[in-house]
Amino acid sequence: MQTRAEVGKIDVHLMVGGGGAPNWRGRLVSLVALCGALAGCGGGGADSPVIEPFYPEAEAEWELVWADEFDGDSLDVGNWEVQTGDGSEYGLTRWGNDELQWYTPDNLVVEDGLLRVEARAEQVQPGFPYTSGRIRSLGKLDFQYGRVEARIRSASGKGLWSAFWMLPSDDRFGGWASGGEIDIMEVVNAGTPDENYYASLHHGFAWPLNQTTTESIGVADPAGDFHIYSIEWTEDYIRWFVDDRNFMTVNAEHWYSYYYGGEQEGYQAGQGAAPFDRPFHLLLNLAVGGNLPGDVGPGAIPTAMEVDYVRVYECAYGQSSGSGCNSEADRTVESPGAQAPYQASFPLYTDGADALTWVVGADTVTRELVVSASGDGALPSVSEVDVEGRGLVVDITSTGEGQVDVAPEDGEITALF
Repeated sequence: MQTRAEVGKIDVHLMVGGGGAPNWRGRLVSLVALCGALAGCGGGGADSPVIEPFYPEAEAEWELVWADEFDGDSLDVGNWEVQTGDGSEYGLTRWGNDELQWYTPDNLVVEDGLLRVEARAEQVQPGFPYTSGRIRSLGKLDFQYGRVEARIRSASGKGLWSAFWMLPSDDRFGGWASGGEIDIMEVVNAGTPDENYYASLHHGFAWPLNQTTTESIGVADPAGDFHIYSIEWTEDYIRWFVDDRNFMTVNAEHWYSYYYGGEQEGYQAGQGAAPFDRPFHLLLNLAVGGNLPGDVGPGAIPTAMEVDYVRVYECAYGQSSGSGCNSEADRTVESPGAQAPYQASFPLYTDGADALTWVVGADTVTRELVVSASGDGALPSVSEVDVEGRGLVVDITSTGEGQVDVAPEDGEITALF
């Protein structure tokens, strides 16, 4: 069987992650008292109106909308989905981080008002010497904007990775990380000289061209004491807290999404606050080994991450952006600067093969393009045909094998950056 296609115009789009000059956004609220010509200024009488405070008290800013206090004797499957295995079922071999554990439901223990996510030295699947637990709220709690917090005692030991984080609940902006990821808490190697806590935001292009914004701070004895890890997430910014101390803020000008929108839309930049303007869901897991914590230390396992509660609040102001609740914000914490992907379009074929021209430094580089067929076996038949009303087009006849290229005539690669 033969197939035939005609191509009249081909464009290529170049996208490069980058940033610009710092651009921090703040908010100034002014209260102005105006004295009108017909209304006297001064003390009010018995008929003076009673003015309610514009801002609620700090403790009333956030309204609780969802919580799991882990008060029962088993995991509430109405709140959580248990994820199992090595990630292959979800398209992530070894969960994308070369991790060593096999997740099972048995490693999730609810007792004494706590969720214990236990890491054990046992092999239930060949090639995985450890087991642990992982849960997510996808399809059970998917939400957009609010305050998210959990009280957690991290697992101790070299090679252990306790995590409380968020992923998008749809694929509007593609996979990881153009679709976004919010890491509320990642504690690795707790109780060892390599102990660290990370708060991170993943965005930008799909891996491996993704952007990561992260902060690492010291947390006092994260495996010995419980700490409250939280974020305040709005359309305009995301703030990170440990024990109610705001240590990291990222404004919307800093993040972006550049994703593939399908054959009709192609690659494009997400608008507005993309990708963090969509519903996300929660995840809790304890990983063993992997790229971030490294090798497992002697005697590190068994161990467990303990979770006292997980709570989600919404801002009492009721704005669609989720903004307005600021009583815990530290205004001295500056967001990193604004950035956006660099985009440029280059015609490849317009009534004949085009030439690509760039200015690189002080030089102008021009590459002549040609249309050709390549591949193994029977190659497609390629010719350029003048079609009335369309001009010169590429006429391709193929048996289903090989490919047609529009590429530099000399076959060389040009470094643009």
